[in-house]
Amino acid sequence: MSETETPEEIRGAALGVVVENYQSGRFRQLTGATAQMRELCELLEERGYGTTVVEDPEWNDVNKPLGDWARKWRATGGHGPAVVLWSGHGVLDDRELRLIVRDTVDPEFDGEVHSANLLASTASLSGADQVLLLIDTCHAGAGVVPSLEKALDRLSQRNLPPGRWAWFGVIASCRPQEKAEAGGVLLDAFARVLREGPRTDEYRHEWSRRNGQVSGNTVIQAVLAEWPAEVGHRPLNAMTGRDRLMFANPLRAAATEPELVEHLVQAARGAAPDDEGWFFSGRRRVLGEITEWLEARRPGLFLVTGSAGSGKSAVLGRIATLSDPAHRADVLAHQPLTPRDPDPGEDSVDVALHLRGFTVQQLAEAIARRLSLPRPQTPAALIAEVEKGWPESRRRLVLVLDGLDEAAPDQAHPVVEQLLAPLSRLSCVLLGSRDRPFRPQQEPGESLDRALSRILGIRARAADLDDESDTERDIQEYCRRRLLARALPMADATTAAELVARRASPNSGGFLFARMATDSVIRRLSAAGAEGWDWAEAIPSSISAAFTEDLESGPVRERDGAVLPRAAEDLLTALAWSGGNGMPARGVWEAAASALSGDGIEYGPEDVDWLLNEYGRYVVEDSDGTQAVYRLYHREFVAHLRHASGHSDGAYHVARAVVDLLRGQTSDATVSENANPYLRASLAAHAVMAGERGTSMVRELTYAQEEVFRPDLAEVLGDVAVSLSHAGRREEALAPAQEAADLYRALALNNPAAYLPELAGSLNNLANVQSATGDGQAALTTIAEAVTIRRNLAKANPAAHLPDLAGSLNNLAACQSTTGDRPGALTTITEAVTIRRNLAQTNPAAYLPNLATSLNNLATCQSDTGDRPGALTTITEATDLYRTLAR
Repeated sequence: MSETETPEEIRGAALGVVVENYQSGRFRQLTGATAQMRELCELLEERGYGTTVVEDPEWNDVNKPLGDWARKWRATGGHGPAVVLWSGHGVLDDRELRLIVRDTVDPEFDGEVHSANLLASTASLSGADQVLLLIDTCHAGAGVVPSLEKALDRLSQRNLPPGRWAWFGVIASCRPQEKAEAGGVLLDAFARVLREGPRTDEYRHEWSRRNGQVSGNTVIQAVLAEWPAEVGHRPLNAMTGRDRLMFANPLRAAATEPELVEHLVQAARGAAPDDEGWFFSGRRRVLGEITEWLEARRPGLFLVTGSAGSGKSAVLGRIATLSDPAHRADVLAHQPLTPRDPDPGEDSVDVALHLRGFTVQQLAEAIARRLSLPRPQTPAALIAEVEKGWPESRRRLVLVLDGLDEAAPDQAHPVVEQLLAPLSRLSCVLLGSRDRPFRPQQEPGESLDRALSRILGIRARAADLDDESDTERDIQEYCRRRLLARALPMADATTAAELVARRASPNSGGFLFARMATDSVIRRLSAAGAEGWDWAEAIPSSISAAFTEDLESGPVRERDGAVLPRAAEDLLTALAWSGGNGMPARGVWEAAASALSGDGIEYGPEDVDWLLNEYGRYVVEDSDGTQAVYRLYHREFVAHLRHASGHSDGAYHVARAVVDLLRGQTSDATVSENANPYLRASLAAHAVMAGERGTSMVRELTYAQEEVFRPDLAEVLGDVAVSLSHAGRREEALAPAQEAADLYRALALNNPAAYLPELAGSLNNLANVQSATGDGQAALTTIAEAVTIRRNLAKANPAAHLPDLAGSLNNLAACQSTTGDRPGALTTITEAVTIRRNLAQTNPAAYLPNLATSLNNLATCQSDTGDRPGALTTITEATDLYRTLAR
């Protein structure tokens, strides 16, 4: 499921039975019960449930409306979820709950009462796979066990097809021997949870604002947790089966709401989320340069680079935070800006994204979503939309993009070439990334800013935080502020801050080390006070040491009386091996952590909540467009946990868990659409990380369901080939590249619309590998096939496929020239120039650089065929274009 897709809406049925008035004087009137039931059913209607309310039924006619409701939903509901509610009086007779109706005279007479058994039967006969039963009466708990037994009996008779799961949950307002207070406490609590979500200071991952829906079990647990302490009776619940999503999450953020990535917010704050205060300090020179650059609103790219922990995310986060109105207000409430503090201004940033795990296409979709633009078919389509004008295009677009070095494997170059280069000619792009070698390189060890300048065709503006002269002073001030906020005496705070700042050299982790070292000092203060500390001994020696110390001395998970000493490390390590921009919970994160435990421990949702509450300072919550996903806060934690001795072969174990869970959620791969979206979307990434065994696991899936998983295997093989080729292992890349092309060819025979573009791309990659291994003739044959396919695709859909055709023609010309067909190369590159010239007329920002490249190649071909005057004219045009792009 893509970044822009949303989960399906809930469609369910609800039956509410309420008895407010009674003929017998034995039972007092329950004033307001009918109004309460109606309001609750209206609330359910707003959340996708069709509702039926049965008011004050009598014993001889209560069964008909209930049966009609069940039969109707069974016929029309498509097995959608059902909620059944009963509100009224209940009587306990020989440990059996008897539900009183309007004309009940003698509760001991079976013919004058209803029962929890019959209510459970009604719910089960509705055909719903997910059923929640609520009984709000005196002695309601006596109906829990019979209801569950009836449900189990019904479920045992149902043989659900693959991909469907049954769940039955029941919650009663009180225990069997208790009388419930008037007022419908259970229904009120249920309505409040549906309307507002849980009231708790602790994090509950199921209720993340990024999750669109929650399960019936999640709602039950919230009701139980928030039961009013002053109420003299306690609810009772039971359930069986596998719960699925059942209710809309009231905490879900509106899809159109601007979303500042939490990675940036935390970094800007310079402290863990639960550490009161905003402590960002310094970096005024770099921030001043950025704000001046933004104020000018001239298109271009500003790169903020530096070593790990140098504060790149903090700088970008400061800009994004001061732009977002809500976060800006929070910053100013804690620490007003001074005249010396650079300020980009409110609403100065249009898009703020962290690029971890993004492919170039996923990034294009994410940017389009935040700009309220149509989902682009290609990165070039996004550029065209931006060039035409986005909804707020009265001013220059500003994008803050952090973590280019954390993009999906081998995607940094395509991201820059296909998106950032053209966007930087239309908008202001503020980019954060480590200054590390960038493939493909022009020369060994080429720095990132030089590579960006080469690809963009202009000199990218850059700031290297490792070169900042005020770094030590800025770190010292940051640490001092945090320690003073924890009431450490000024002298001690100054001493500790000076020591941290001296140790936090660029090679030792800079600001990241400072943050963690300060965390360590604060933990020690909380445990033992500030008296008599040897600060040189108290401060950790490195990021790794601080991280290890925190995990070893921090909270330990206890569950059902047992201690789980490695819970924090297992759960965090699972995230270190996540794919995309993070891993969801909902069984996925739990399964990955369980696979890493090594001693058979199985982690569940409650363990995820524990980890996020106790160690949330190391975790960032984001969204994949349909659900909350989680990733580690910094790459240093990823590196540390991946290489920890306790988790050898972690990539394989996590990949194994992903594949096993995928098979389990899809009934052994027979109903693939029922799997959590992450499992399919990140399958290739996990397989590649796991190496040859990862590829073998995907082959296992193809053996189970070849038609379903052949595309996944083709994707994995293609990614493996690209990675091997970029690593210089071109001979090894040849076999997976060839197999990927063969698979896509077979897929395209049955579904050309879906797979011909993939086949052309895989052939293009195969030709590159063949050429790199010296097999020029094979490369020529392969790239010629790719050109033929893309030519046919471009005839049917020029906008989507002409750019790719031009690229393949460019490669074909190179192969023709290499194999001695210089006239053929001239003809081919001339066609590529013609296509790119036409494209550049309608979308110059995206295609002028490519046109200049093709003109350069055309000039070479003209010179090789003896047309030196033509070559001079062509290279002159190319040079003029490069000059234009460099302005």
